[in-house]
This record gives sequence, C-alpha cells and structure tokens, in this order.
Amino acid sequence: MNSKTPVNPARIDGYKTALSQASYKSSAEYKEKLTKEIPSVRKEIEKMMAENKLDAIVFPTMSCPASPRFDQEDEMYVCNAYDTYAAGYVASATGFPEVTVPAGTTAAQVPVGISFFGLAYSEQKLLNLAYAFEQATHARVAPQTTPELKRE
Repeated sequence: MNSKTPVNPARIDGYKTALSQASYKSSAEYKEKLTKEIPSVRKEIEKMMAENKLDAIVFPTMSCPASPRFDQEDEMYVCNAYDTYAAGYVASATGFPEVTVPAGTTAAQVPVGISFFGLAYSEQKLLNLAYAFEQATHARVAPQTTPELKRE
C-alpha cells in the first residue's frame, strides 16, 4: 500500500482464488460443466432471446457500484449483493459477447457501467447499441478526481 496507485485488494484476492482452483480444470466436475452444462445454458439463452425477439440483454455491469474507497473500509458503503460481478459471469461462462460502457456516476462520483450482452457473432450489433447509448446519454464523463491530462 505504499504505492501512489495501490492495487485493489479484492483484485489480488480474486487472483489468489483463481490460482488455488487451477487443478479444478482437470476434474470430472469441470469436464461435465464444459461439455454439458455450459452448452445447455447457451441453448437456454438462445431460446429465451429468440422467443422474446431480443437483440441484446442490457444490465448494470455490477449489481452494486464500487465503494468510493478501495484502499480502506468505508462504513457508509452498503452492498447486499452476494456477488457484485454475478451478471457478468454469464458472458464469461458461455463465451457470448458482452460490451460495457459508462452509464454515469453515483452521488459519490464513482463511475458505473451498463453492459450489453448478446449471442454468438452479435458483436457488431452490441457495439452499435453501446455506441447509440453513449451518443444518447453522454454518460462518459471524467471523474472529478481525475487530474487533467496535458498534451505536449
């Protein structure tokens, strides 16, 4: 924590967890998920999107905004989600595309994002939707805490 730009401790914990589970990939449980469960989830998502004539599923990138302070405990911050990244795992698990763009800031000036999730090979459609959202909302703003960048 002596760095001017300390690493988020939660990110380090996530890396440690991933490393501790590396042997999982050779397990029978992992192979079952990879060959049966994930394809089943992909089919369910494809069916749901077709039945509802959806081009994309749009959701907050994180179920709770980040705490204004990652370098120390903030007693004012409350998040009751079991996992703030849960919605984003669907894209990672299925291999379907997702694009995230800024959606504004919280009252504490913490940036929040909105995600556009689609089916295989829908990247261009998702990029178009994300671009249209950005153009309509002008939500991409530099946080007040970001120093001004100077051109040379």
